Amino acid sequence: METDRRDNSIDLNVLRIFQVVYITQNTSLAAKKLDISQSQVSRSLQKLRTYYNDAIFIRSKNGLSPTPLANNLSKIVPTILDSISSVKTTNLNFDPTSYSGEISIALSPVFQNDFAYNLSEVISTQSPNAKLNFLTWDEKTLPAISSNFIDIGVNYSYVTTPKDIYLERIQKDRFYLFARNEHPIFNKIEYTLKDVFDYDFCVSILNGFNDNKPLAIDIVKTLGYELKVKHRSDNIELLKKIVLNTNSILIGTSRFIEQDCNEIKEIDIDVEEYSKYFEGDRVYTSVFFQQSNRKSDKIINEIINKG
Repeated sequence: METDRRDNSIDLNVLRIFQVVYITQNTSLAAKKLDISQSQVSRSLQKLRTYYNDAIFIRSKNGLSPTPLANNLSKIVPTILDSISSVKTTNLNFDPTSYSGEISIALSPVFQNDFAYNLSEVISTQSPNAKLNFLTWDEKTLPAISSNFIDIGVNYSYVTTPKDIYLERIQKDRFYLFARNEHPIFNKIEYTLKDVFDYDFCVSILNGFNDNKPLAIDIVKTLGYELKVKHRSDNIELLKKIVLNTNSILIGTSRFIEQDCNEIKEIDIDVEEYSKYFEGDRVYTSVFFQQSNRKSDKIINEIINKG
């Protein structure tokens, strides 16, 4: 006999626990984050399994893997929680100067350099007693911001966001071609596009933008050339090291060489079509936040002002 799901109603707390487990893929970490017992997490997941007649999560070597139903559920739960949260927190006065809890910031790897340090200075000025957690932006960052598991995200504005997440553009950036100072191409008095594309390339993987395929391949193809991608990585330091020790050319924004400007320089060549593609709104340095999150809401303006 089929169980009547109405006898196992789902409350908001169960959904909140589900969302944190979905992000962490670990019941122990979820319990720690929520400051509850692991058994309470397990009971909540069991309620969901019974209600939906679905496993929800399947154990794997990498932790808990969500089922297709859980993936679909994760897309709507943040909206449900935000609707309730916005009502509950509208009149709360969050004082950043006295806050002593955690503030979690997820950054795309390209911002994990001087930018991250400067950001920590800005936030520490606003909230001197807060504990800052710096994380790497990945495919779970946006759901984590939606559920207030992460307070602030930093990435380029090409990222497509759900309706409950807002972004503020801080600073415009663009893409360049970089090579080491001793690169043979700089021995030429003049160099052409053909000269540039004769070399191997390093391309950074930016989550949500070119995860599956370097978009630059298609762009360069429209110019009549082939882009020979030798290395792809989301590890910026690895790409820099390759460029410094080989004749590979790097496609990246100005953020890529903030700390290596004396060893790597721009290949000064006019690629009008290439530049047009990358110079739109897609490459604004931006902060992402859940507007009902009182912590981020009070700090964002200071980040924007500091640029």
